[in-house]
Amino acid sequence: MLPSVVSTWDFSKRGVETAGELLKSGVGSAEAVEEGVRVLELDESVPTVGYGGLPNIEGVMQLDAGFMNGDGRCGAVMALEGYRTAVGIARRVMDRSRHTVLAGEGAKKFAMSMGFQPEPPENLLNEYAVRRVKEEQQGLNRAEGPVHTDTVGFICIDEVGDLNVACTTSGMQFKDPGRIGDSPIIGAGLFADKSVGAATATGDGDQMIRFCLSFLVVELMRMGKNPTEACNIAIDRVLESDPDCQAAVTAMDMEGVTGSAATRSGFVTYEWTNASGLQRRTHDHPERPSWRRKCI
Repeated sequence: MLPSVVSTWDFSKRGVETAGELLKSGVGSAEAVEEGVRVLELDESVPTVGYGGLPNIEGVMQLDAGFMNGDGRCGAVMALEGYRTAVGIARRVMDRSRHTVLAGEGAKKFAMSMGFQPEPPENLLNEYAVRRVKEEQQGLNRAEGPVHTDTVGFICIDEVGDLNVACTTSGMQFKDPGRIGDSPIIGAGLFADKSVGAATATGDGDQMIRFCLSFLVVELMRMGKNPTEACNIAIDRVLESDPDCQAAVTAMDMEGVTGSAATRSGFVTYEWTNASGLQRRTHDHPERPSWRRKCI
């Protein structure tokens, strides 16, 4: 099965393809994750991460991202301003900072010290985002939302078994300044353990953060559940507590076997393995309503 990649949502296809090609060429999983996610962060058609996302209520783009290796090293940036992408900066926090989480101006200063040059403000919002900010401020078209939803969660194992996971987002559209959801938080938006595997979550971060879904799924796998069983148990726990919560989780074990589950139908993952190539998987449930199409 190895090397293997899995990522959340239909819009992750190009990123998974990029990571797969890198893995085939012998690149390690950390680099494959960073490059695969960055492709998506720079894609204007992806409406919830990086440059394609929508800003906070003041019209300022604030990005969040987390990165974790199976050996337990991790790093995150939150409310990062001045950049179109955040995943590489989160990885540098993991590899180069004496801290685990950096936020706001501190995250920006660290990024600059690592050679990441910030963009001028006029280059941080695409044309769609600029229009939507004006409409929001004027109280127009509030029902309009992007075609797709949610964060990018990205798990990868290379041929030598090095495990890495990342989760990145531009956050809830028109959020309050400084709002952070589950995405960059270790244990919530992402978690990895080289003795078991990794998981990443996506959905309504304000609601699902309390379930620590990624950690829960990895612990269930540690207790002997396969990735699909672990994801289903975790999602069932969410539904028992909050039937209206919009949440999904994806996992991969150390053999490259994946599993996913969601509180609503319509969740999609893309997977790549050296043996099977690229595959799209839908995760529907006959008794669950469709995923709401709004940016989280």
